[in-house]
Amino acid sequence: MMRMSLTQLHHAGDRLGRVLARFRDEAPVLLAIPRRGVVIGAQVARALGLPLDALLSERAYAPGHPEHPVGAVALGDIMIRDEQAAVALGVSSSELDATLDATMRQLRRRLPVIQAGRPLPELHDRTVIIIDDAAIEGLTMQVAIGAIAAHLPAKLIAAVPLCSELAARRLRPRTQELVYLDLLPLEEAAHRHAAIDEAICPPITDEQVHELLADARRYAPMSTEHVELDGIAADELHP
Repeated sequence: MMRMSLTQLHHAGDRLGRVLARFRDEAPVLLAIPRRGVVIGAQVARALGLPLDALLSERAYAPGHPEHPVGAVALGDIMIRDEQAAVALGVSSSELDATLDATMRQLRRRLPVIQAGRPLPELHDRTVIIIDDAAIEGLTMQVAIGAIAAHLPAKLIAAVPLCSELAARRLRPRTQELVYLDLLPLEEAAHRHAAIDEAICPPITDEQVHELLADARRYAPMSTEHVELDGIAADELHP
């Protein structure tokens, strides 16, 4: 089942890469959201002949409701709260704060495994493409966009194979362009995404993400410039 689902992700990444090929001459920075976003991003990097880096962003799930996100976080203490979802699930403001803080701590612990001291390229005045495997509620991509927007890129593009109509409404005002292969109503998009999620067992690990990134970085030379993640230069993580 996992092999079949990963093959589907590879195919989706190939298709997305063909769509994004029109940006090749802009030498965009490719950033993928782990974990499945990196599987997609690796195929895009291959298609464009560009390196790939990870942008850590994670949905925060309601206590006792592991399938229902109530917000999202990205490194740099960037957080988005979905107050409407929290109220619907009976999550108090203090519980939501604690959930977001715990998710941020988990994200920081993952950083050394995934980045392994690798500096991100300079983002200022560059075309930046943020890649994920899907945008269902759009929370993960929203918070990732917020983290990158602080670096003042010239152009910010969100790219996913699967996008819900809700996510599209949320993301379009925050980007110069939203690129997707399939646009579906929220419930249909969520059902399709959940089917892929259930089929990938065991789940993709951070170690596998690191290997995918290392392989994808062979497509172009590593930049000598870097930006800081959460107040720590990425190349300072491992002296």
